[in-house]
Amino acid sequence: GRGFTDLFFGILIVTVLGEITFLLLPTAPPWMAGDLGLLPPVHHIIRDGLPHLGFTELAAHKDEPGTYNLVAAVPSLHAAWPMLGLLVIRTYRLPRWLFALQTLQLAGVLFAIVYTGEHYVFDALAGIAYAVVSWQIVMRVSASRASTIEDLAAVEESPEAIAA
Repeated sequence: GRGFTDLFFGILIVTVLGEITFLLLPTAPPWMAGDLGLLPPVHHIIRDGLPHLGFTELAAHKDEPGTYNLVAAVPSLHAAWPMLGLLVIRTYRLPRWLFALQTLQLAGVLFAIVYTGEHYVFDALAGIAYAVVSWQIVMRVSASRASTIEDLAAVEESPEAIAA
């Protein structure tokens, strides 16, 4: 229960921090920099591959202005979310095989987002950093909450403490 709750709040916090950053510091992904001539052209692997998977309509709107926030590259939430999963697994000492599997997933995501031109390596590292900061916030709030609950329980057990 507690691990899932902490994961939920970690994802919520990292997403809100990311959205604030997207608004204050819009950043272009590699494919967009390529399209604008700021970099050599970057092949649109995802957009070009969608029709082959039967997602022709989705492909028509991929990377089109107004369909989603195109300048939300830093931090990479694609990297942040699986990193949070890794932190939950480590914090709650879940099985090693699960940690190994989550590590592989994170590595796969990092490879995919860079290979497909959706993010730079820096974007991914920033996403991981945002995840770590978000997890620290969750852990501090969780520890503070536990301390408050312990204090309330102590007061309930000793009514004379209320009179003092």
